[in-house]
Amino acid sequence: MSSIKTNVVALMSVVALSSPRPCFGQEADTVQLAALVITGTKFEIPVEKSGKSIYKISGQDLEKYSGRSVGDVLNDVPGIQIDGNYSTPAQAYSYFVRGGTNRHTLILIDGMPLNDPTAISTDYDLRQLSVGQVESIEVLRGGLSTLYGTGAAAAVINIQLKKSEADNFSGDLDLNGGSYNSFGQQLNLRGNSGKLSFVAIGSNFKSEGISAALETNPTDDFDKDGLSRQNALVKIGYQISDRWKLDLTTAYDQFEADFDGGQFFDAANVQNNSQFRVGLKPAYHYDKGNASLNILFNRNVKEFSGDWASESTGRNLQYDYNHRHEIGKNITALFGVYVQHLEYDDVQDGFESQSGDTTRFNIVAPFASLVFDYESGFNLHGGLRLNSHSEYGNEMVYNINPSYRIELTDDVQLKLISSISKSFVSPSLYQVYSFFGKRELQPEQAINYETRFLISVNNGLTFNAVYYRRDEKNPIGFVSLFDDLGNFIGGGYDNISDERKVEGFEGEFSWQIGSKFGLSATYALLESDVDASLYRMPKHKLGLSLNYKPIESSMVSLRFNHTSDREIQDFNSGGTIILEDYQLIDVFASHKFFEKRLTFYGSINNLMDTDFVGIYGFTTRGRNFNAGVKWEF
Repeated sequence: MSSIKTNVVALMSVVALSSPRPCFGQEADTVQLAALVITGTKFEIPVEKSGKSIYKISGQDLEKYSGRSVGDVLNDVPGIQIDGNYSTPAQAYSYFVRGGTNRHTLILIDGMPLNDPTAISTDYDLRQLSVGQVESIEVLRGGLSTLYGTGAAAAVINIQLKKSEADNFSGDLDLNGGSYNSFGQQLNLRGNSGKLSFVAIGSNFKSEGISAALETNPTDDFDKDGLSRQNALVKIGYQISDRWKLDLTTAYDQFEADFDGGQFFDAANVQNNSQFRVGLKPAYHYDKGNASLNILFNRNVKEFSGDWASESTGRNLQYDYNHRHEIGKNITALFGVYVQHLEYDDVQDGFESQSGDTTRFNIVAPFASLVFDYESGFNLHGGLRLNSHSEYGNEMVYNINPSYRIELTDDVQLKLISSISKSFVSPSLYQVYSFFGKRELQPEQAINYETRFLISVNNGLTFNAVYYRRDEKNPIGFVSLFDDLGNFIGGGYDNISDERKVEGFEGEFSWQIGSKFGLSATYALLESDVDASLYRMPKHKLGLSLNYKPIESSMVSLRFNHTSDREIQDFNSGGTIILEDYQLIDVFASHKFFEKRLTFYGSINNLMDTDFVGIYGFTTRGRNFNAGVKWEF
């Protein structure tokens, strides 16, 4: 692991001491100094004043993923590997960020975690969401448990859904189709009249798909594993007075996904997921700050039929009180309390979970943080949070995050950032109480270290480099058991080691050349002293993209992704298998007509029809396409 430190320090020193030159980089609007971000502080600040590594995907960026999945979007973010997005659309996702898995990454929808108590990692299933519902995405890489609690150890993905527009009524209708008999329809309606605003979204998607399991025998005739998804969302806001506002959100999401029996094994299994959520958010604004109470309830029902018959119901009730107050010209305080109640009922082939009854966790977590912002360019963000868990007691976490902006010349700015934070990840209800669970599981703890610098040039050139390390205690994993002949006989969840260290490097370049061309490149390097904990995760990942606007109403985007070798466990032999690296090229094009109200778009994915392995024993899509039309009114 020391090789990462040596190489990173040398690279960062060379770049810091040299003059910036034209190079590839992430898209300009991702790191432009005018952008506002909220995930690092829970309130809006300019990105140049944020001390966290935040990758913002704007609405304009999301247009290039029209007709595709949120998994495809996130897989192009530096440091993130999404497994499952290259298989049949019904395939479940695993997301790996900085050596962490689903349980180390917290997904927020409009600022609130939609934890699914029935899930193995209490995570949110991204298959429930369509790209057309999303306004923007912020990916905060690194731990921030002081603001978001358990699960925010490696990253926080904050997905903002569509918002209403000021003083008018508008909407859009999107129709698309593509390979594998895939068809999608979505209607968005937005309005604002006086004190009342609303957003209403309805969507439907169906795909015949391909077989999830990989066929190895020419005589095999595996059936196709398709996906059917429906979404309905209504958001209503009412401006009670100049100071008071009330927001109400209600949504229903459901999908039906076919899945096979495992590696190379066909089966007629079906998963039915449904989620209902309702949220209420009163907010009060005054001269020096604001206060809000976000109340959210979501209920998840999950049914499996076929070889894996089971039923489970989860309930998640949250209260998140946030109070921001400007203490002085340069100091802002944020304090509040977060309360969460998780419940999980599980029945598998008539047998309930180990508890024989409803399992539950309760969390109460008061928190406080201070943001110092000085005109000299120095910023400091510090925070504390006390997690009081009904099963695991009290755990204090902290965050210290200084940063400094330097004007090297009139056109060149340098920003230096460092941070140290402590994270806490409690086992999930499934990992403790299910058939594969263990009552004696210990919660994970982690100390995150990060050093980063950003060079920005006024001609549209940016360079961003990050070195990070995470020291973990009691990491949790699935432990497989084998008999004396090496045959897999079962397993369960356990603390796989006393300690684990993960470290890596992320580099991002961007260059916006006038109004027509944008070049970008991203690179991520990952290592750990516990190799088994990095199964399925690539050590190297590289992304390159070119965006071209031949005329104002047209856009062409070309993206290249390289994913390095990955090591996995072979459940048949008990040994390991190396999955070879692969390279993929995707191309997207769009053109707007009638004063940009009508858009035709299309993409060809895996342009070179590359044959590769995404998940061992499962299929990957060859060359495929999607095309659509969007009418804005």
